[in-house]
Amino acid sequence: MAEYGHYMPYETVHIYRRTILLYLIRLLRITGMRPQEGKALRRCDIAFEEIDWSDPDGEIQKLPIAKIRIGYSIGSTLSELNVLRDTKTRQSKRVLYVADEGRKILEEVMAYSRQSAVQ
Repeated sequence: MAEYGHYMPYETVHIYRRTILLYLIRLLRITGMRPQEGKALRRCDIAFEEIDWSDPDGEIQKLPIAKIRIGYSIGSTLSELNVLRDTKTRQSKRVLYVADEGRKILEEVMAYSRQSAVQ
């Protein structure tokens, strides 16, 4: 969807936002986050690490994961369209652990946003 058609240079911001939104939709499908929580994610809310994992044979292996800290959501007020707010309830504050596809999506979107910011 993000690469459909031929766009003028001034539309590159719209293409960037649409691509980020497509990454977000894929991440929401995997994690079950609310859309408002996903839109509020910042780089400081994501950490990559490896954990010890025991396979069915009992062997310990390193499993690369990403930790996502959920603590905020996007809302709106009468004066502003998008405002960073605390999550709906205290129980909504949590840490999600994602591996495999979820981790790859996060790596891709962070690389994409870093590359696009340079241009």
